[in-house]
Amino acid sequence: MTDYRDEISVAGQRRIPMAIFYAGEEFIYLSPDGTRIQVRGWGDQFQPTFETLDGYTVVKDPKSGYLHYAVLSPDQTALLPSGLRVGEIPAQHLPFPRHLRALSRDLFPTPAPFGEDLALPSSG
Repeated sequence: MTDYRDEISVAGQRRIPMAIFYAGEEFIYLSPDGTRIQVRGWGDQFQPTFETLDGYTVVKDPKSGYLHYAVLSPDQTALLPSGLRVGEIPAQHLPFPRHLRALSRDLFPTPAPFGEDLALPSSG
């Protein structure tokens, strides 16, 4: 599994997290029950956005640890779990738009605890 929490040291003193950017790169999310879900990601480990391969935006439900299809918060600044786990119903029956994105809150978002469960797919 690739560790995206790389850090750099400045003047040998302090370690500063270094952003690793990705645009449309595929990852594998490991669900609590061991199910592997292939997703495509944009952003970095501080402000990631992930979609299923058919374009539905997904977020990790903090209570269950499973990926849920995303909905927007009332102020449209955050993606929230919808309550519907990825794969529970066929994609053609989903009531959600594809490629959903939240409005940016600021230029320095706080890290999202999502990337720990991601790995690049193996090539063989």
